[in-house]
Amino acid sequence: MPAIDVKEKTTSPHVNTEFAALGGRVSIEAGGAGSDAAVERAAASVRDLQQRLTRFEADSELSRLNADRRTDVPASPIMLRFAATVALAGNLSGGLVDATCLDEVESAGYVRSLGPEPVTSVISGLAGEAPSGLAGPGGPDPRNRWMAVTVDPKRGTV
Repeated sequence: MPAIDVKEKTTSPHVNTEFAALGGRVSIEAGGAGSDAAVERAAASVRDLQQRLTRFEADSELSRLNADRRTDVPASPIMLRFAATVALAGNLSGGLVDATCLDEVESAGYVRSLGPEPVTSVISGLAGEAPSGLAGPGGPDPRNRWMAVTVDPKRGTV
């Protein structure tokens, strides 16, 4: 996993740090006593989330979960929360938000991280005609696979 570079950090009562992570730019600010430590803890949390939830690293928790063919897979508390959110997002959006379409996303060519480039510039680069073989915008996947994502918090499994 590439290192996350810290762009700016001060030791004044107001601390601001900005770095590339999670497919974009993360900015963390704090002020007052203990702000240096608070910003460091927050940045470490973001780095941890990036390492656990990326699909672009084979050893990430998300990649290991995706590769595991068991029906019930032990997962960390953050992965349990993520999986519960997958189902919630699918439900609230009527299936338009679907985190279970990895094969389709990869077959469309999204197989590597786009890096910290702002999403708006990526989207504007896709404007116009759909790539060959791909339909334009559509509705939710009728298979509703997101409905099969369940979490058992007592057993700690997805």
